[in-house]
Amino acid sequence: MADKSIEKSSKAYYALYDFLIKTPFLPKGRTSINFDTLTGGEMTISSIAYNVVSDNGNAMVKYMPGITKYTPVTLLRAFDNGAKEMHEMFSKMSNLNMKTRSNFSVVMINGEGKPQALWHLINAMPVKISGFSFNAFKADYYTDFEITLQPDFIELVFA
Repeated sequence: MADKSIEKSSKAYYALYDFLIKTPFLPKGRTSINFDTLTGGEMTISSIAYNVVSDNGNAMVKYMPGITKYTPVTLLRAFDNGAKEMHEMFSKMSNLNMKTRSNFSVVMINGEGKPQALWHLINAMPVKISGFSFNAFKADYYTDFEITLQPDFIELVFA
């Protein structure tokens, strides 16, 4: 189920896995942007307790599945031209813009550029766009860009 529109990583090294976000908002000819880190997206199913009384009078509590919630998905990358494109794209989706929701796909690819898994973020909206943080005294510190999306539903597809 390989998607031919997935672009290979533009990084100079080959990580074991790389993450791309596929979005319709990029300039013509671009379908995805690379990210270094992807976190979140946990699915939590609440339980609803109810009481059952048997014919002989014994009472017990049983549970049934309730509302399913998804935690926000946070994507992190270096602060570069790709971050600029992402900032412009997601900034347009704020300030009471009623069309703030869209579908995105996060694709995990291996070092050969082949998809391993896809997370379809359905009806997602940006809830946080990183600001800035600089520290010239730490050698291992780099400036990063972070975007957090809140989807209504996440579909995981293994390639």
